[in-house]
Amino acid sequence: MAEGKLNPLRHLDPLIVKTEQRLTALRALRELDAELLAQILAEIPVTPNGCQEKTGAPQQNTIAERLRAYLLSKNNEWTATPKIIAETGLVRGTVGSVLYKRGSQFESKPHPTDKKVKLWRVRKEVVSSGG
Repeated sequence: MAEGKLNPLRHLDPLIVKTEQRLTALRALRELDAELLAQILAEIPVTPNGCQEKTGAPQQNTIAERLRAYLLSKNNEWTATPKIIAETGLVRGTVGSVLYKRGSQFESKPHPTDKKVKLWRVRKEVVSSGG
């Protein structure tokens, strides 16, 4: 390449370095004893749907059940999403996904002062039916 001209593929250099680092880590994993690797993997907290948790909190059957139990433990008061995430130790994407997909169990309303935050609680009909 002519001197003074910038290499148009220079943005690939950091990607190559990162890929080489990952390859080195994979080679190291391959060298581990299979039992040791199984032991390491068993210690990583994972939710029933395969998402990694932030903490090793005791697990209930489903994420929806954990969220329902959490909200009910707070007297089913309207609770902000960030607080739910912080206090349950669940991953943000998992919490949001379950709360939205289980609309028959949970209800939301906008936060009064922060339009980016939603408040959540268990639907009253779910609480009264015990389910």
